[in-house]
Amino acid sequence: MATTDKEVSGSVPGLRRDAIGLREVLFQSITDMAPGAAIAASIPAGAGLAAGALPLSVVFALVAFVITVAVTLGLGLKYNPTVAFAMVGTGLVIVIVAIYIVMCAACTGFFARRRTGFNWLSHLVIPVLGIAAFVPAWLTSAGIKVFSFVTPLAPPLSYMGPGVGGFMIVGVIYMIYLYRTNPGRITDVGLVHLDAPEETT
Repeated sequence: MATTDKEVSGSVPGLRRDAIGLREVLFQSITDMAPGAAIAASIPAGAGLAAGALPLSVVFALVAFVITVAVTLGLGLKYNPTVAFAMVGTGLVIVIVAIYIVMCAACTGFFARRRTGFNWLSHLVIPVLGIAAFVPAWLTSAGIKVFSFVTPLAPPLSYMGPGVGGFMIVGVIYMIYLYRTNPGRITDVGLVHLDAPEETT
């Protein structure tokens, strides 16, 4: 049974009935579908590089699609579409901003290990500024009150932080497992976007 507007309004701000029309709903729907459309558009280009792994990649994509639909519909039926959208958006922001922070740190670490080509501005100052900008945004999205301007999230949005955190922990454990059992698979991920060397005759 879906939660009524009265029950949700006590914890999560909502819109009054008929506050938005068809134009706004259509725009929001298009923006929701844009990431999926971008992924779908990249499939033909990636299929040629997958070689024998293409069937397994399709299976993984199908599993991810089913999980996404199940989570989205489950949240929508449990609460309402607005709250479900806010919860999914909160979880995505937590993951994406965390990726940005890690990539900034990885940029500095990668170029610092190289004997030549390290640029203090591009490879140290800018990544550090990026981390300094993204950390407050990540804390805000997760509702972790470290700074005075961060407001703790109210339920059910506050459930997304622990949920995403558990998902990340599982990913880290699996990565450690691969490092110990098959480290070559970790290395191959870093080479997936590199062009294969041309064969010389």
